[in-house]
Order: sequence, then structure tokens, then C-alpha cells
Amino acid sequence: MTDTPADAAPVAATTGSTTLLFASDRAGGPDRHGIGVAIEPVARLIAHPQAEAPFTVGIFGGSGSGKSFALETLLRRVSEIARGGDRAVAGLVTVRVDAARAGDEPATLLAGDIYEALNEASFSELAQDCAQSGRDPAAVAREAADRLGETRRKLDAERLSLNELEGRRLRLTETVLYDTTGSRIESYARANRARVDSRLRAFGFKSNDPVATYKDLVRDIAEGGGLTGRAGAFLHSLWAFKGQTKLLVWAVVFFLLAFGLERLFGSREVWLGWLRETGGEKLGPTMGFVQENVGIVTLAARVAFWAGVAALVVNVLRALRFTMPLFRGVRLLRGDIETRKRELDGLIAHQTRLVNALNAESESLARRVDEAEKRAGSSAPAAPAVERPFDGPGAGKLAQAARHFLAALGREIPRRGSRAPGRIVVAIDNVDSASPEVAARLIETAHNLLGASFVTAISCDPARLWGADEARQAKFVNVPWRVSAAIASNDVQKAALEESLTSVEAQTIERLNALFSSGPRAAKMFANLYRLARTQTSARAALALLLAVDVHGSGEERAQLSSALADGRAAFGGRVEQAYGVVGPVPVDDLRAAASVARIYALHA
Repeated sequence: MTDTPADAAPVAATTGSTTLLFASDRAGGPDRHGIGVAIEPVARLIAHPQAEAPFTVGIFGGSGSGKSFALETLLRRVSEIARGGDRAVAGLVTVRVDAARAGDEPATLLAGDIYEALNEASFSELAQDCAQSGRDPAAVAREAADRLGETRRKLDAERLSLNELEGRRLRLTETVLYDTTGSRIESYARANRARVDSRLRAFGFKSNDPVATYKDLVRDIAEGGGLTGRAGAFLHSLWAFKGQTKLLVWAVVFFLLAFGLERLFGSREVWLGWLRETGGEKLGPTMGFVQENVGIVTLAARVAFWAGVAALVVNVLRALRFTMPLFRGVRLLRGDIETRKRELDGLIAHQTRLVNALNAESESLARRVDEAEKRAGSSAPAAPAVERPFDGPGAGKLAQAARHFLAALGREIPRRGSRAPGRIVVAIDNVDSASPEVAARLIETAHNLLGASFVTAISCDPARLWGADEARQAKFVNVPWRVSAAIASNDVQKAALEESLTSVEAQTIERLNALFSSGPRAAKMFANLYRLARTQTSARAALALLLAVDVHGSGEERAQLSSALADGRAAFGGRVEQAYGVVGPVPVDDLRAAASVARIYALHA
């Protein structure tokens, strides 16, 4: 380090695009060793609907080997597969359990964490029903009935609120016009009160509150609807209000007068001739004056016509002067209504969701009351209600309640179908932080109490937990997965987990199990591990030999195989030689290639 040049660039830990000054020792962070790829078959196994539970995955490694990181990666990938829905069990729930918190009663830790996870995953009804399984059924029935009554009261109150909001929406125009202070139409009407008042009075509206009258007129136009309402209001203002009818009548009179005068001028030869014949010499001077000035009739007709036009123009101008402020008010009113409407729509949508949620909760509680009353029958002595299970004094009672809860989950999950999780993955971390005795008790409790809907994943150092007791390890762990071997291996997934065994593979597994005859548990474990490990290598015959010797063989037989691999020879003795004969002649190179995968799932270190 002393030889490093003074101007050398500093080296810092990096995470993505962020440069870190110091990297913490935590389970998260970038995957620098390809653990996510190596653990993919295990993740798919856990999430696969055809994987028969319960079973336990053991993530094995020494201190600082990355067990917690691998466990967190496994859980994250399992959740991703479940959300994707591609060959995944429906309704998968993951539960994280910190073994460092385990005490004398590990059942309460398991039950409490599972209970919380189910509530968070929208399976609260199942969690609460199962939590009540160990209590007095009469008390449970009464408590459920009380909760049902309270929920129904809330539901009624929220329905009234919803009806009130919907009524406010129906009365939105009246509310904005008359009950909302500070609205735009209110501000406009009061700012132009004098002008509005004068125009209303000119049209015969005499009121002590011209603003209220103005709002009434705006409301009538707004209720007419769009362009049709405005056109109707304008036409109505041409004749229906004070002064407008008189102007229309005068216009008609002037037009009739103009028409009559025009006809009179057009027939002047007729009536002038009649006047001559009738009046004779008496009308002589008058007839001369009339003949000379008969053009005045035409002028009078034009004056009458334009007087009629003027009356119409005044009528229209007065109508426009009257309606323009009203149309302005309609625009302002609609703007106010749109703003309030969006607010009310949001409130109504929220209130509707709340009512629907309370209604669903009420129906759920009603079912629970019926079930609790059926269980209670005519039983009597009531136990005190417990708001949160597995909390409070009395460790023995809580442990008993926790066991009842876990047993009830095992019964209820298959019965409830889609209303229950299809699988619950319980991940136990920090096992090495607890004492071996406490950690072993926690794992044994999980093994004994978690039923057919559970998969357990633990990260631990098996040597610290079980020591040399390999049989005990095999009893509690069905799928071993070794971190250091996974990091060292370069093999990635080469086949799908669902790929069926060939007839040759099935026959080989059967013959190897028969050869070693170590018992049904070992035979099942060998078959399961082979199905899982074969997805990561094409040297399947070699893999079958290695896994069979690891699961069934003795320490000497495993050492014999390891020595042969190290020496590069395929010379064996005893049952290893017979197993080699079962799988057929396998090149040493295939054995070495398969060994990188077999070590990942090795039962023995």
C-alpha cells in the first residue's frame, strides 16, 4: 500500500450509478456473485403449484458467506414469480422471521409474524378467524357480534354521508349560486350590482335584492342547457319583459303603415281619378296640390318603415344589454360548478369505496358470527376478548394460542380456496445470532407446526446448528443449498423445472435407491434433489451418481468418490463401483462438471 502513487485514483464501493464511501454489511445490495441466477431453480420450486408442501429449504454457509443475502434474493425472486403468475401458485405470502427474537416459546414468534403477514397481504379474515380458534367459542361469537353491530353502524353512517354527497351534487347549481360565498358569479354580481340593478329595473324587475334576482335568471338560463338555453333566453327577452312588447307593437304598426302607404302610392292613378270624378270643379285646386305632392306618400312610407326598423333595433339592443350579463354569469357559474363537481366526484368516489369496504367487512363479519354461533352452540362461560393475539402476559397461554392458530391455518387454508393464500413461505434468518439450542427449537417448532400450505426457508451454518448429527439435519431440511458452492459454480439453468424425467432417468433413480436402500426419507430426498439439480447441468448421469453417493453413501464412500475426482480416475470400489455401473460409463470430465452443481445441493459438506 505504501507503493501506491500519491495521485492514484481512490477506490470506492459502487452500487449501480451511486458511488459509496462505505458499504454496510447488510442483506441488500448488488448481486456481485450471481447468486440470483444460481438460486433461480429453488425460487421456481417454492412458487410452483405442483411442488408438494410442506418442505424446508436450507441455505447453508459459514459466517459472512452471504446466507442472508441469498435468502433475501430468494424471497424477492419468489415474490416476482408469484406476481407474474407464470406457473406460480396463487396468493403466495412471504413471512420474514428473525431468529434472534426467538425466546422460550418459538411458536408465539412464528404465529405472530405469520399473523401480521396475512393481515398485510389482505387475508385478515383468515388470520383473525384462526387466531380465535383457541378461545371460548361463546366469547368469540359475542365479540364477533359486537364487531358486526359496530361495523353496521359505521356502514349506516357512511351511507348517509354518501347520500348527502350525492344530494349535494344534484343541488350543485343552487349550492354554488346561493350557499357558496366567494364564488366567481357571486363576486361578479356584487361588483356590478348597480349596473345589474338598472338593467333589471329597465325590464320590470323591481326587487330589494337585485343580486338574488340576477342569480335566479342565471339559474333559469343554465338549466336550459348550452346554446339552446341561451338562444331561448335571448328570444324570450325580445318580447316578454317590460318595454319590449311595446317596441314590437310599434314596429308592427310602423311596418303596416309603411305597407299601406306604399300601396296607396302604387294605386294613386285609381284614387286620384275617383277624386276627380267625385269632386269635380270643387276639388280642382285641392286635386292640383295633391297631384303635385303625391310623392310625400312615398316618403311617409319610408319613414314608417325605418321607424319600424328602429323599434326592432332598439328591442334587440335592449335584449342584448339585458342578456349579456346573464350569459356572463352562466359562464362563471359553469366554471364554479366544474370546480366543485370535480371535488365532489372525488369525495363521492372515496366515500363509495369506503361504503363498499364496510359492506364487504359487514358481510364477512356476518359469516363469522354465524360460524362462531354454530361452534358455540349453547356454551356459556365467556373468556376475556383479546384485541391482538399472542401479545400480553402468560407465555404458556400465548404459546397454546399460537399452536391453535397454526393448526387452524393448516385446516382452513385448503377449505377457503381463493379466500386464502395458496402458499405461505416462512423465511427464518439470523439463525446464527441465536444460541444453537434456541435456533434448533425454533426450526423444530416450524417443522412440527407448519402444515401442508407452508414452505420454510432458513439461512444457517449447519455445523454450528447440528454439528456432526447429519441425520438430524436431513430430518429438518429437505433441500440443502450451499452458498459457497453456488458462487463457485458456473452452471446456469439448462432445463425447465417442469421437464419430465426420461424413462432412463427414472429407472436410474429407482436402481440407485434400491442399491443403497437407506430408507424412504433418503430415497425421496435423492429423487427431489436430482429433479432440482438437473436443471443446471447436462451431465445428468454423473449428477445422479454424485447425489446418490452424497445422500445415501457413508463418509468413506463420499471420500472415495472425492479422491477419484481429484486424481482424475474413474476407479471405485464397493457400492460406489456398483452405482457407477448403474449410471453407465461416465467420463471424469462429466463427473467434474456435474460436481460443481452437486455441491450446491449436497447434504454433506
